[in-house]
Amino acid sequence: MHITEILLADGYETYKFIGKSNWNKEAKKQAQRILDQNKETVVFKNGDINSDESDFYVPCGFNSIYLTANYNCMQNGGTAIFFIKDKNFEEPYVFGLNEFGKQPTLIIPRPKIKYRHFNKELEREVDYNEIMDDAMNFCLKSENHNDILNAIKNGNSFVYDTISETVA
Repeated sequence: MHITEILLADGYETYKFIGKSNWNKEAKKQAQRILDQNKETVVFKNGDINSDESDFYVPCGFNSIYLTANYNCMQNGGTAIFFIKDKNFEEPYVFGLNEFGKQPTLIIPRPKIKYRHFNKELEREVDYNEIMDDAMNFCLKSENHNDILNAIKNGNSFVYDTISETVA
């Protein structure tokens, strides 16, 4: 089962984050249109319905079968989906686009991912922390997604033999 399906089955709801602050005129118009269409369900992070600088979450559907259908980089808030449980917007799971031609990935939180590499200077194998999106993509392809969620909660690590295995 994909990590997004696990989160949905566990009671998480999906939201998009829409920002009106620090955007150009057209993006602000788009954000206002989204706000006007969703007045009853919007959750504000900053500002309010009358503010020109408001940032807010809006509920959205989620397609678990065709993941990339959930994202649209031409739309304000279209590059990521926030998985929120019990309206706790402080601890979201964020799944979204990271690079053209690649599947959406888990942005935050992430499990600890390490790669083991032979360090010639130390003459021994050393585990290095890996934070790149390709490492997360590799982890999502290689590991059971329940195990990934448990590793996030428990602070456990996934260790891979070389960094070359993490490059997609």
